[in-house]
Amino acid sequence: MTTENLQERNRFLMIDADAAAAACKPPSYIVHGILETDAHGTAFGGSGGFKTFWCMRLAHSIATGKPFMGRSVRRPGLVVIICGEGAGGISRRAKALINKHGPFKENLKIIPTGVDISDA
Repeated sequence: MTTENLQERNRFLMIDADAAAAACKPPSYIVHGILETDAHGTAFGGSGGFKTFWCMRLAHSIATGKPFMGRSVRRPGLVVIICGEGAGGISRRAKALINKHGPFKENLKIIPTGVDISDA
């Protein structure tokens, strides 16, 4: 194996599964049963599947501390939504949520463009 191949193979931290299992802790949730703390989420699916509506409603619950679909929110906090597509309608969705459920309390920030996650 060449040095280059060895470097490529070892560029990721590897941990032993037995050690990881021995050290595991019960999950801690931001939204009980849906989103763990120290995690991130991605919504994907077909066009018209209401992904943005679901995400915006989830974001509102996290931003305000109000329950999400009957599930408790651990504590309110900052939410950042990255709009990879469909950014044109995000302000209308935000307004609709504010009208129905109240303001985001300045805890929702929107990045209206896609983000290249491989860009340092």
